[in-house]
Amino acid sequence: PRFVLNPVKIFEGSFGGEALWENPDYVSPARYRQMMRKQASTRYENRVGQKLSREAKRSDATYPTDETNEVYCLNPTKKATKIAAQEQESSDSSDEDEDDEVNGKDSDEVENDESSDQEDSEDIKTLVPHHREESKMERTKTLRVINEMCTMKHCNKAILFEGRRKMDLYMWMANVPEGPSVKFFVENVHTMGELKMTGNCLRGSRPLLSFDPSFSQLPHLKLLRELLMQIFGVPNYHPKSQPFIDHVYTFAYLDKRIWFRNFQILSEDGV
Repeated sequence: PRFVLNPVKIFEGSFGGEALWENPDYVSPARYRQMMRKQASTRYENRVGQKLSREAKRSDATYPTDETNEVYCLNPTKKATKIAAQEQESSDSSDEDEDDEVNGKDSDEVENDESSDQEDSEDIKTLVPHHREESKMERTKTLRVINEMCTMKHCNKAILFEGRRKMDLYMWMANVPEGPSVKFFVENVHTMGELKMTGNCLRGSRPLLSFDPSFSQLPHLKLLRELLMQIFGVPNYHPKSQPFIDHVYTFAYLDKRIWFRNFQILSEDGV
């Protein structure tokens, strides 16, 4: 799988506590959608204002009298009013058609995001063969309950997927029970079923972990590197793992985000 992790906040404790670091450039998806709606409403208000100004100019317009009106029985004022009404009706119908098309596109994106989030959680379980799965937790419970779940499962690391509004996906990584814990916003998710790559890694084999040089320079990235190493690093001689190393997990830091990729190790002859 391929995905991008946007760090939101690092907490001192496990799933809570004092904030050690916070991303100043992070904008929540709800806030971003609110800004886009506000921008769209501003464009609509400008369009309405322009329409009113055009109508005002048409009502104030004066037409010169034509001496041939009595002969041909023509009234230019009524003719201009009729043309303006026809133009207004055509513009209103085009605006309604445009709004319906945009709404239909948004509904398709919501359905695709919901299915991709579930597939991404299954791919993470495949990448970490020594995991112990736990069922979904109730929304009424706090995240602190996960510490008790890990204690019952004899686990000292935890990964939590938190979905919101069936549109946004967050990933928590924590060191249980002392901390620290990190909250990520998951972006650009591409599952293994979607990519259909030609790689043929052994299921349950141990990976090599490769980190960008930036993880050795910035303080918060040093902490994230240690946490990622302890979570994605498969222990040697684990019962659910294979004693082979045939793929690499790469963590690159670009545009203030962590880009995850999985590569297969092949010899020069392709075997």
